[in-house]
Amino acid sequence: MGPSGSGKSTLTKLLQGFYQPAGGTIKIDGTDIRYLSANELRHYFGVVPQETVLFSGTIYDNLLMANPHATFEQIVNACRMAEIHSAIEELPQGYQTEIGERGSGLSGGQKQRLAIARALIKQPKILIFDEATSSLDQNTAEHFASTINQFKGKVGMIFITHAMPKSLLVDEIVRIGKGALSAVGGKDDVRVIDEQGMRNEKT
Repeated sequence: MGPSGSGKSTLTKLLQGFYQPAGGTIKIDGTDIRYLSANELRHYFGVVPQETVLFSGTIYDNLLMANPHATFEQIVNACRMAEIHSAIEELPQGYQTEIGERGSGLSGGQKQRLAIARALIKQPKILIFDEATSSLDQNTAEHFASTINQFKGKVGMIFITHAMPKSLLVDEIVRIGKGALSAVGGKDDVRVIDEQGMRNEKT
């Protein structure tokens, strides 16, 4: 958590092997990521971006991009988990409904839920939410958070955000400022540290 330009997204890119650390090592399940192939490393992560990338075609084809070998049952299960299955079933042709470029015809919340489903189809060990709620209004963001809360304990999750939905359940917050850690702890711990920092800046 932190302001734009503080280094949040850079950290997750380091995790995914897009950048190499200048020093030290990054390990996943005890293995230095430098010894993992690009495919092995990508397999660990499912990413839900700020801007959901959807292409002109059917909803099914857009979902299948995450894993071309996924069965229809696996796709439906992922959509149920992302709470988008019922909305898809209500569309004229269900999963075979054509959507326009960038998902025209779908709401912002529906696009984000499709992005979650697509990430889940990969069956990742870690889900990364990269400013996934920043373009949503407050009510939609809170509904989005309640969906995400259901994954707690089933898959590891990392949230990159500058403003966290109030209902989002997290074990720990890492606050970043100017490229360095400024606070680590639970919601209340970080709030207290933030308040102390603001008081120090005023004195």
